[in-house]
Formats: sequence, C-alpha cells, structure tokens
Amino acid sequence: MSPSTWTTRVLDSPTRALMVRLLSAPLETLRDRLASRAGNNYGKSPDQLAAVLRYVETVEPLLRRRGDLEIVTTIEVECVADVILERVAEVREFRNGSI
Repeated sequence: MSPSTWTTRVLDSPTRALMVRLLSAPLETLRDRLASRAGNNYGKSPDQLAAVLRYVETVEPLLRRRGDLEIVTTIEVECVADVILERVAEVREFRNGSI
C-alpha cells in the first residue's frame, strides 16, 4: 500500500467485525508531503513518486469502496485522530445497544 493512502483497522472484539478507515489526501498534498518529509526518502525519486501516483489511481478506489469512512487528511492530525476515535465509540455504542 502506498504511503499516500493508509487504512486504520479497528477490531471490535465482541463481534470480530472489522471497520476500515481510509485516510486520503489530494495529489498535490501528497507530493508536497513526500518532498518535504525528513527521515524517510520514499517518494522522493521520480520512479517512486510515479508509483505513489499509480497507487492513488489504482488502489485508493478499492480502499474507498471497502472502507466505511474516508477522512481527507488535510485537517490537523489531532482532528483526524478525534474523528476516528469518535466513530469507533459510536459503532461500539450502536453494537452494545446504547444508540
């Protein structure tokens, strides 16, 4: 899977159901993030960048169809985490009959 599109999987132990969260970003944001990040050179070479863009075109639509929530990560990382945690809590409440 490309560094541009990550899924977060949360295992709900009572039902063993898997919830898939797609974290995505616009192509320009991905290019900027890959070019400017430190400590990891993946995506900086033209061939690697081309591979990332292919993954976005080929893999991301598959993940989007499988996922039950997409979060575009142009928001602050804390907000991304909050959205994921809120959704997990809602699903747990629903499955426990609280909602």
